[in-house]
Amino acid sequence: MWKRYLLRLSRWPRSIKSKLIVVLLLSSLIPLTFIGTISYYTIYSILDNKIEAGVRNDLNQVKLSLSQSLDLLNKVSQQLSFDGSVGLNMRNYLTTDELYKKKQYYDDIVKDINLISFTNPTLALIYYYMPDNHKVLFSNYDVSDHFDLGSLPILADYSALKGFTYLGPHRTIKKNHGNTVLSLAREVQILEGERLYIFVETEVENVLGRNQIRTNTSNIIVDSNGIIAYSDNMRKDYRVGKSYLDQNHQPYYLFEDQSDQGWKVTSIIPKSEYNREINLWLFQFFVVTVSSLGISLMFAWVIWRTVYRPLKSLNSEIVHMSKSNFHSHIKFTKVKEFDFLLRRFQDMRQKVWELLNEVKVKEKRKASLEVEKLLYQINPHFIHNTLDTIRWLARLSGQDEIDRLISTLNKVLYYNLGKGKTAIIEDEIEALKNYVSLQQIRYNFQFDVRFATDPNLHNALIPRFILQPLVENALYHGGMMDDGVIHVKIIKDSDTHMLLQVIDNGSGMEDVVIQQLLNNEPEPDHKKSGLGIGLNYVKRMIQDQFGEHAQFHIKSGINIGTQIMMRLPLQERRLDSDESPGSR
Repeated sequence: MWKRYLLRLSRWPRSIKSKLIVVLLLSSLIPLTFIGTISYYTIYSILDNKIEAGVRNDLNQVKLSLSQSLDLLNKVSQQLSFDGSVGLNMRNYLTTDELYKKKQYYDDIVKDINLISFTNPTLALIYYYMPDNHKVLFSNYDVSDHFDLGSLPILADYSALKGFTYLGPHRTIKKNHGNTVLSLAREVQILEGERLYIFVETEVENVLGRNQIRTNTSNIIVDSNGIIAYSDNMRKDYRVGKSYLDQNHQPYYLFEDQSDQGWKVTSIIPKSEYNREINLWLFQFFVVTVSSLGISLMFAWVIWRTVYRPLKSLNSEIVHMSKSNFHSHIKFTKVKEFDFLLRRFQDMRQKVWELLNEVKVKEKRKASLEVEKLLYQINPHFIHNTLDTIRWLARLSGQDEIDRLISTLNKVLYYNLGKGKTAIIEDEIEALKNYVSLQQIRYNFQFDVRFATDPNLHNALIPRFILQPLVENALYHGGMMDDGVIHVKIIKDSDTHMLLQVIDNGSGMEDVVIQQLLNNEPEPDHKKSGLGIGLNYVKRMIQDQFGEHAQFHIKSGINIGTQIMMRLPLQERRLDSDESPGSR
């Protein structure tokens, strides 16, 4: 089995495209897997503790508020009983036959009940009730015409021990009102054969409506006998009057808190609601994961296209060359590294073609075969070796000027074709001086290039081949005349940046010409001269290497000369650099 697996792996495509896809997918998937696993357990624990603590705290607040409301009902009922101050007046009111005293007791009772209502704002309804003749006495509010104390739900029954019963929660008996209240009914003895009840209500709708954690949280109250006395469960799974233990608790999480009186408050949260935040986080993480994998695939495709198309173009030119087609039109890729290779390949192809023609004329078939063999051995040192040969021939012939010219040209090419994207300023200045020497020999007017470099910056790193295009621009586009001067200044601008300036006193350039040079557009009034690299190369080079940390400005005008300024990050060459002097 494992041999088949290894065989399949060995047949897995080894193309750049497949490797890019695998590497980018793994680089996205592995960190996301580790982060997702750790985050899930961490967030689950945090959210679970947060939700449970919040629900239990909210539940405890409800229980305490209800207990305080019940204690208030008991306290007020004691004041209204015959053992209390109001109850004594009530006893006298019911037993006296003197109208004056009866009126006096009546006024005192009304006054005391109003005072109790005023000092306890949560109290809803207070009255005495005689069930035998359905008579209501001393009510502080109008009582509903049709009510039955026996139909109200019992929360806790203390009638045998203490003579009162906690009722509710239920709708208030207050006329034209529908608030939720707790109530207490206390029986007091007046005369033999007659019953009298004290009935007190307190509003608890705000307490029972407390819901700080979840909008779908429901509260139920279970009496001491396990019967549901109150329920605001929106799905009606827990109905008033049903046994709490007989309900289906499976779809819910239940949190209970029991009071000292035997009843308990229970918060009911649907499992889907309880896990909503966790499920939302899982969904968001899944979306992020899928998006990351999609972006990785897109990057793999973009990178593959970026590399594949230039490689295909280069391979096409190699195929043309292998078929002895040395004049095919090269399609550039707009990727500077590959375009540079294609240009070098184009130059090499042209030189090989010329060399083949020359050898073909001299040695015919044998020479042609030898040149075809050499075609596969061409390398970047071909130009240098050729120039060295010419230089030695000139030296043997006593042509010192040609010897010096070829030697300088060889140094310029050796530096410009060197490896590495960066070089130290000292090497860049030296290469620029050699380039200036060649141009001074070539031109029929005199110009001077003056260098001013901070000695402390000689070992600072800058992009290779960045100053020569700026001096070249001053010569070809800046309108240099006899006795023209080009200043090359490199100074330290701050602790983190240095300033490079190329200033000439030529006739200057218009803004249109500057934009053409920066955008590498064709110039109808100028012939392409020099190396043809241009300001566009310099601008793109510093943007690619430094991005927003570098600045590039051109200031020019007719008859005022041109000033080019670059502000680059300051980078020192590392002591452990493995670059050879020739590749700097």
